[in-house]
Amino acid sequence: MVRKKSVASKVKKRKEAYKRQVKADAIPSDCVNFVNKDMQAISSDVIKVKDQFDDYKIIKDIIKKLVSKVSRLDNERKRQLQIRKQKRMSETASSNARSVLKHTRQSIWFRKKYRHNILFREQKNERVTKYFRNNYHNNNDFREKEKARIQTHISVKYRSNRNFRVENNERAKIHILNKYYNNIDFRNGVKSKAKMHFLNKYYNNIQFRNKVKSKAKMHFLNKYYNNIQFRNKVKSKANVHILNKYHNNSKFRNEYKARMNIQVSKRYKSDKSIRLRMIQCALNWYQNNNTLIRKNSRRLYNQRRRIFKKYTIIQSHKCTIKHRDLYINSLNRFRQIIREGPDYICISCRLALFRNQVLPFVEEKYIKQNMLFEIKNHIQSYFNYSSLRERKWICKLCSDKIKKRQMPSRAIVNKLEVSEIPSELKKLNNLEKHLIALRLPFLKIVNLTSGKLSSRLAQKGTKGPLHCVPSDVQDTVTTLPRPVDKSMMVRLQLKRRLKYKAVWEEQLINPNDIRDALFILTKMHPAYKNIKINEIHENYLTSDQEKILENNTDLTVETMDVDAIEQENLIEEVEVSNETRLKALALGDIDNSINSDEEIDEDDKDIRTKYNIGTDSCTQPCDFNDFLVFDKEPCVVAPAEKNKLSSLLTDKTIEALAFPHLFPDGQGSYDEEREIDLKWKEYCKARLFSSDSRFAADSSYIFYLQYLGDLKQVYSGINIAFRKKLPMSAKQSLDEMQMKFLMNKDMIYRHLQSVRGSPQYWHQRLKDLFGMTRQLGFPTFFITLSCADLRWKEFVDTFIRHTGLPVKESYTFEEKTKLLRANPVLAARLFERRFMSFMNLFIKSGAWCVGNVKDWFARIEMQLRGSPHSHMPIWVEGAPKYNGPQTDEKTREEIVKFCDKYITTRFPSLDEDAELHNSIKEVQTHSRNHSKRCLKYHKTLCVFGFPRSVSRRTFICEPIKVDNDDEKQRCKKIK
Repeated sequence: MVRKKSVASKVKKRKEAYKRQVKADAIPSDCVNFVNKDMQAISSDVIKVKDQFDDYKIIKDIIKKLVSKVSRLDNERKRQLQIRKQKRMSETASSNARSVLKHTRQSIWFRKKYRHNILFREQKNERVTKYFRNNYHNNNDFREKEKARIQTHISVKYRSNRNFRVENNERAKIHILNKYYNNIDFRNGVKSKAKMHFLNKYYNNIQFRNKVKSKAKMHFLNKYYNNIQFRNKVKSKANVHILNKYHNNSKFRNEYKARMNIQVSKRYKSDKSIRLRMIQCALNWYQNNNTLIRKNSRRLYNQRRRIFKKYTIIQSHKCTIKHRDLYINSLNRFRQIIREGPDYICISCRLALFRNQVLPFVEEKYIKQNMLFEIKNHIQSYFNYSSLRERKWICKLCSDKIKKRQMPSRAIVNKLEVSEIPSELKKLNNLEKHLIALRLPFLKIVNLTSGKLSSRLAQKGTKGPLHCVPSDVQDTVTTLPRPVDKSMMVRLQLKRRLKYKAVWEEQLINPNDIRDALFILTKMHPAYKNIKINEIHENYLTSDQEKILENNTDLTVETMDVDAIEQENLIEEVEVSNETRLKALALGDIDNSINSDEEIDEDDKDIRTKYNIGTDSCTQPCDFNDFLVFDKEPCVVAPAEKNKLSSLLTDKTIEALAFPHLFPDGQGSYDEEREIDLKWKEYCKARLFSSDSRFAADSSYIFYLQYLGDLKQVYSGINIAFRKKLPMSAKQSLDEMQMKFLMNKDMIYRHLQSVRGSPQYWHQRLKDLFGMTRQLGFPTFFITLSCADLRWKEFVDTFIRHTGLPVKESYTFEEKTKLLRANPVLAARLFERRFMSFMNLFIKSGAWCVGNVKDWFARIEMQLRGSPHSHMPIWVEGAPKYNGPQTDEKTREEIVKFCDKYITTRFPSLDEDAELHNSIKEVQTHSRNHSKRCLKYHKTLCVFGFPRSVSRRTFICEPIKVDNDDEKQRCKKIK
């Protein structure tokens, strides 16, 4: 055996051979005379590097040879494998051919022997059956395959072979009958299946049900007439059933008694023999049973009945008196509460609050004798003493904070004080206020007209978003036309851009009032100091008047005779529309709707009310034709055309600059730096609930606060959503697939759940209502409460008290609507107060007018006319529950009694209760002259189904069961 050399020995031999070759190729010493002598002094390090490089080269060559050798061996091995496979394939093919020949010979021999040799055939059959049985009992797969094969074979044979099918049916019948009579379990199973099949067919197939009923009736009648025993059994069962029903069912008992009394009375009157027999029986019974003991027992029984009846009457009378007293006390308390308004002013925050929100102010509770002098002065600075005679009040929040020696966040001292409004700013209308603002709030405010209510008397609403744009006040004022007289008006249109056709706001303005207001603001407001306005000298007005008298043809601004204009307007249609337009502008309407139905037009004939000019006084003459001045064409301004939008959240001066008529000195806005941090909601309460009504009376400011509050909630919700609920980057938000997925999962707008009134907010409240329904069941009552603000005198009295006018016994419709339009915040607060006191005194507790209320859910929303109303489901404890058509008779009677107890449709007369009669007639009666809402879908049929058919009793109306086409057509006709 030859030993193989190792790799190290091979490497060593290669090194030595390489050195020998280098020496052989070296240059002789005689030929190197030209070489520098310094070349001989090569360092040992260079030689070592060269040796290492040589070693690397040798190793690389060896590895290459080894790899090539391994690949050669691998290829040789693969080739040998292919040769072996080919040999095997040829051998298997030849062996298969031999085996096929052998198998055919054996099968021929087996068939011959199986046919001719009987013993061999029997032995083979026994062996096969044994093998089949063993496999069938022991092998599950074999058993299942055999069953499937046999079933398929039988089914094919059953379908194709008619004789086999007939034989099989007869054999199956005999087998089933034998099994039915011999096997009890099989018999019970067949009976139960037959019953189930019969019942399903009976309930689902109408024709089969009718056939069964008719057969059963015929069978029962034949059996009843032919079989005596069956007839006696039926009679005895009927008697027992009638007796049980008579004793258990009071309604059936009363009906049976009435029927028998009628029958007996008829027989008694018609048949003399029966009448004589009944008289004789009664006399005999009285003679036999009229003893002393029976007389005493009857007397005692009647006495007990009288006492018990008297006791029940007294108890029921006591309960009714108690409940009536409770109801009367609750009603008196409710009337006392609704008469009170927010007339109690806090001494610290100056908010106008209700009586239950304030406490009597006692100075000793907050300033004590053992306090330091500095602390006393500090606490005294929180109080604003208006007058010494009036009784002082303090709200509960301020009281708790001051007792802890802390400043209340909404105290006036916390930079919430605003200066008084100068008289020059008070007399400005809406358009004039917008013209003097350095930030112009573009907010679409509309009049919420409903029915025949005039647009100038309706409440206000908003549409669309709010945009604030910087306004060029100085340029706008200089471009305004100069009127002839200080009291004359100019028609002005405000646009977002001059090239736009749409007019944002249009009214009559007085340029002199705007200049006076700006002069005042330049002195008070720090942001108006750089605005310069040239004063108009009085000589200019007189010189202009002289020029106008001389040159009437060259006028750009004319005085107009109102009577002459009206005569021309009757001739030309264009000027008619212009006149109505000017009338609306003079009245100060924001909504420019021309086709509005006027309910009150009794003052239209008076020119002073027609153009919103003051009445007679020592400073105002009677002839106003010379004081109403218009241009030939309206003056158009766009103060914010050249400027970009201001951010509502980042611009900290936007509130004071957008509403300078509310903040004349620019102090007291929300973005002031305060000693105590003030939340947005507390700031809104401090402004809208303040005793200073300047903020609550300005609809633009109210809508500004509402929009800004919603915007703050949306931004905070978005930040929270991107931090917690939507962990995605800005790059991922550009992906359409990602955004579609989030939209489908409703994750984009989920952050709007905190914004009151949004669809996501109401969707969350709907889930809460579903949870209450799941826990408490279906609600018992559904109540709708509407705000009748023009019918409640307490509302109008509160409005009058807050304006400082004397309270009257009655008010006109125009006075009511104007007061309601001017006090939207106060109206909402009064409705909330009235609603909560009604719930506390009559529904949730107190008088319990609808029973013991377990829980309730309310949704308060605004109607089309702007007033609030609420929808409420209420759950009452112990109320009977309706379970659909499956409800039994006893439960139905309880439901009817429960409804009759709490609901009535009685219409009292004027003599009985005049107030209730008038309120039902006006509010709770559907008008015969149907409104547009009633005839929305059909011109002749009311949507609400009025007039409705009258019912003498309460009953449960269920839907008609529709089983065929005829009943469907009948239902359509009924509808």
